[in-house]
Amino acid sequence: IHDKECTRMLNDVEIKQEQIESLSTKIQDLESDKEEMDSRMNEIEASLATQKDIISTLELELSTKNGEIKELRDTCASTERDSEAILNLNAEISSLELKL
Repeated sequence: IHDKECTRMLNDVEIKQEQIESLSTKIQDLESDKEEMDSRMNEIEASLATQKDIISTLELELSTKNGEIKELRDTCASTERDSEAILNLNAEISSLELKL
């Protein structure tokens, strides 16, 4: 009985050792997967940071262009007022010339 029990215990130990080795392999695989995911996450975060920089640059450019558009509109409005004033002055000059 003692030999049978020792044999059974040795078999149990061997089975447990195989289970431990199997779990160790799974742990190594999971750690490898985690490292790959961490690496990919770093790539994604770097890409996101770059995209945020691009968006900030585009927003700044848009703001600058909007300012330029406003200046051009103001210049156009001023030019139109100046043109009207010149036309009015020309009309007055013509009227005065006719009176002379």
